[in-house]
Amino acid sequence: MNLDNRQKMIAGAAVLVAILVASTYVVIGLGGGDDDGDGLKEYTGYFDAMGNTLKMETQPSTIISTAPSLTELLWSLGYGNQIVAVSDFTSYPQEAVERLNSTHPNHTPSMGSYWEPNTEMITNLSADVVFMTKTSGSVSIYESLKDAGENVVMLHVEESYVDIYRNIEMVLKVMHPVPAMLDMKNSVESVKEKMSNGAEDRQILMHLGWWNMDDDVYSVGYNTFIDDAAKMSKVTKNTADIDGFAMISKEFFLDDNTNPDIIISFGFGAYTDWDDLMKDLRDDDIWGGTNAVKNDEVYVFTGRAEDIASRAAPQAYGDFVKLMAMILQPQLFDDFEPPKTVGNDYADLFVGHW
Repeated sequence: MNLDNRQKMIAGAAVLVAILVASTYVVIGLGGGDDDGDGLKEYTGYFDAMGNTLKMETQPSTIISTAPSLTELLWSLGYGNQIVAVSDFTSYPQEAVERLNSTHPNHTPSMGSYWEPNTEMITNLSADVVFMTKTSGSVSIYESLKDAGENVVMLHVEESYVDIYRNIEMVLKVMHPVPAMLDMKNSVESVKEKMSNGAEDRQILMHLGWWNMDDDVYSVGYNTFIDDAAKMSKVTKNTADIDGFAMISKEFFLDDNTNPDIIISFGFGAYTDWDDLMKDLRDDDIWGGTNAVKNDEVYVFTGRAEDIASRAAPQAYGDFVKLMAMILQPQLFDDFEPPKTVGNDYADLFVGHW
C-alpha cells in the first residue's frame, strides 16, 4: 500500500470511527466485559489484541509509539503532541519527522526500531501508555514491558479496514476521558441496588408538558432512554403504549389498564405553577378521573431537571436515573417527600440519599 493511500485510509477511518463513537458512546459503554442488560458494559478495563485489560484511573497524557504506522494513526486522531517517543523510520506527518531532530524545541526521540526497541529507554520515559502492533516478534517485547510495569496496549495488525477501525476505536477508548462514563455507570448500579430493597410496581405516564386540556398528549413511549430510566425504578407499565414519541388522545387513559398511577410532565407548557395545572386537571372530565390526579401524584420537571430528561450525555443521564428513582419510589429513601416541581436545584435532593 503506498503512503498516499494509507494516509487516506487512516484519515477516512478516523473520521468514521470518531463519528461513530461520538454518536453512540453511551451504548458502546466502556469496552470490555459483559453486557449487564441495560445497554452498558461492565467496566473491567479495555481489552487489547492480546486479550489483556488496561485499567487507567486518569486519561493518559504521555504516549510512546513503537511503529511508524502507530505514530501516523495517533497524529491523525489528534494525539501527536502527547507522543514522547517514536520509532525509527517515522516518515509522517512531517512535524513528527522534524521533531526527531535533537535541536527541535519539542524534540521527540526515537526509541529504536519496531523489531529492536530500546526497552530501557521506554521504561525510563515512564509514559502513561505504550502502543504496539501485534506481530510474532512483538509479543515477547509486550510481555517484557508489562513485566516492567508499563501500561502497554497491543493493537491489531492492520490487514483490512476492519482492523483499522478496531484500532482507532481502541485508541479512542484508551485516550478518551472516562470519569463521566464511570459516574453514569455508578448511578445506574446505585439505582438498581436501591430498587432491590422493596420497590413497588408503578404505572406511569410521561409526556412533554404542553398542557392543554382540550388537546392530545405528546407522550413518551418505548425505545427511549427516558422510558429505560423509568423501568429501572420498577415501572411495570408505560401507559403510553407507543414506540418512541407520539400524540395520544387523553381518552386513552380512561381504561383501567392505561390509567396512570403517576404522571411526570417535562415542562409546564402554558401553565406557570403546579397549583394552576392541578386545578384544571382536577376539573377535567378525563384527567380528573386518573389515579395520578386523584392522588396528587403529578410531578413536573422544569429548568435543568427538564433538560436532563432530553440529554443523552453521561452526567445528565446518570442524574436523571437517580432523580426518577426518587420520584417513583420515594418510600425507599429515608425521610423523603418528593417535591411536586423539580427544577434547577434538583441535585439538592440527592444529598443524604446517594
